[in-house]
Amino acid sequence: MSTAESSGRTPRTVVALMMAIIAAAFVFTFLLEERPTDPGAAEGLTGFATTQVISQAFGGAIVGWLLAALFGRGGVPGWVLSVIGGTLATLLAGAVGGLIFSLPTMLSSGFEIQEAINIGIGALTVPLAAAGRPLVLVVWLVLILLTHIIAKRARAGSV
Repeated sequence: MSTAESSGRTPRTVVALMMAIIAAAFVFTFLLEERPTDPGAAEGLTGFATTQVISQAFGGAIVGWLLAALFGRGGVPGWVLSVIGGTLATLLAGAVGGLIFSLPTMLSSGFEIQEAINIGIGALTVPLAAAGRPLVLVVWLVLILLTHIIAKRARAGSV
C-alpha cells in the first residue's frame, strides 16, 4: 500500500474533496451576489442558502468521486482532460446538488416542474456565478488545475 493510500489521499478522495469545495464555494458566491439589498427581504433566506451550499457540496463530492479518473493524468493530454473533466464535473455536480436540494420536496409532494427547474439551475451555478465576472471563471479554472495537480501527486504517492 502506498503512502497516499495509507493516508486516505487517493486521487478519488482528493478530487471528491476538491469538487465539494468548488461546488459549495461557487454556489455561495452566486447566492452572495444575488442576495437582496433589503434586510427584511433577506429574512428566512439563511436556511435556504445553507441548505443550498450543503447540497452543492454533496453533489460536488459525489461527482468528483465518480469522475476522479479525469484528473491527475500526465502530460499535456492530462491537463486538457482535467479541464474537460472539470467542466463536466462542475455541471454535473450542480445538477446532482440541485437534485439533493429538491429531494425532500419530491419525496413529500412528488415531482413537480419547479424541482426540474431547481436541478437545471443547479447545473448552471458556475456559469451563473461567472456571468459578467470573468475573475470568477479564472478562479474556477485555477481551482480545477489545482485539483489536477493534487490528484497527480496523489497518483504518484507523494501527497
